[in-house]
Parts: sequence; structure tokens; C-alpha cells
Amino acid sequence: MSIKVMSWVWENSQAGGTDLLVLLAIADHASDDGGNAWPSMDLLARKTRVSERTVRRSLRELESLGELATEPGTGRTSSHYQVLMSQGGQDDRPHPGQGDPPGRTDCPPTPDGDVRQTVNEPSGNQRTSSALPADADPVIVELCEYLAEWIVRNGGKPPTIGVKWYDACRLMIEIDKREPESIRKAIDWCQRNEFWRSNIRSMPKLREKYDTLRLQAQSNRGEQSTMDEIDLARAQREAARRRREQFG
Repeated sequence: MSIKVMSWVWENSQAGGTDLLVLLAIADHASDDGGNAWPSMDLLARKTRVSERTVRRSLRELESLGELATEPGTGRTSSHYQVLMSQGGQDDRPHPGQGDPPGRTDCPPTPDGDVRQTVNEPSGNQRTSSALPADADPVIVELCEYLAEWIVRNGGKPPTIGVKWYDACRLMIEIDKREPESIRKAIDWCQRNEFWRSNIRSMPKLREKYDTLRLQAQSNRGEQSTMDEIDLARAQREAARRRREQFG
């Protein structure tokens, strides 16, 4: 364990909640320069008391904050993590009124999240929930919470995650044939976009505008968007399954 890295995380990290716990768990394995950390996904999940899926989401968020670099493992080895400590700690980062404000970028955002920007993690109760189905799909609930977290992070009021949110997300997956990862990338893209972040403030609105977001993301990149690629792969898998059922 590196006391130096752990102290840096406590004093300077902009992460909060589970994201902070994941970074601390990695720092617990790091050397004094923040590197040489090789904890397995299972170990990080056990240390932070969350699922591996939640750990992966936190890792992506820490990378977007610029506080963590990940080098994927080879399959036999765990990923290598580097806690990115600035020389001067938090003072080296832009303060309000200096540089780009949180959540802003001069480069067009992309649906696969390759724009790195600094955002402030909200603290406290980020959202409220009304009654959801007793058998609510945790994947759908997580996507709803993910959009709610982005809205709060962008300065909005904590939205209520209710049946309308849940049903809109469920219909995107079941009827519109959107992959959950594609929906996540659509959330990332629209909430990083200065125009769309003020217009997409609920899951029903995300469903309504999904195709428009996909086309604009494709136009900004000048190539097939990642959202398209994920949904196309799903469509191809379902077509192959139907052919197998039809012809045996």
C-alpha cells in the first residue's frame, strides 16, 4: 500500500461515492508513483462492496476525470492501473472562471466517450425514485440512474426515477432494439453536448430523440457512430437467430 497515493486521492480526487472507493482500492495496491497496481476486477468488487459491472462503470468515470489510466490485461493477467497524480494536486486544475468550465469542451463530443473532460461528482442524494416494478431489471435501473447522475452533474435538479423513466428505457431495449451499452454511450454523448444536455433531461426524451442524436453523432465524427455499430451487431445476431429457427 502506498500512503502517498492514498493521501493524494483523499485530498485531491474529484470523484465521489463508489468512484472514490474504487480509486482508493486501486491506490491501496499502487506504488508511490501511482502505478504498478494490478488488482483483479473481482478483488475491486469485493473491496468496494459493489458488483463488477458497477466497478467497470466507476473505472470509466475515473478515466474521464483524468485520474486513472488503464492498460487492459492479456486475459491471463489483471489490468494495470495508474493513478494519475498531478504535481501540484488540485491546484493545477482549472478553478471556476479559469479555462474551460466543468463539462465543457472545445472539441465535438463523441458517442464512444473519447473526449476527456473534467466534471464535478455530485454529492449527497442525487435523485429520488418513485415506485418501480417489483421485478425491475437492474440493467434498466442502472441506465436510468446513470442519466440522472449526469443531469445532476451538469447542474440540474435531481430527477425522479419513476415508471415513465423505466418504461422508456425498457422500450428502447425491447422494442427499439437498442443495446444497453449503446444507450449508455448516447447518454454520455448528449450530456457532454452543450445543446443537448439542456434538452435531454429524462429517459422518455432520450428515447424520443435517440435517432436524432445518433445522426448528429455520426455527422460530427464523419463516420459510422459507435451507437450504430452496437445496434447493428444486435440486429445481425437476431437475424441469424431467426434464420436458424426457420431452417433448423
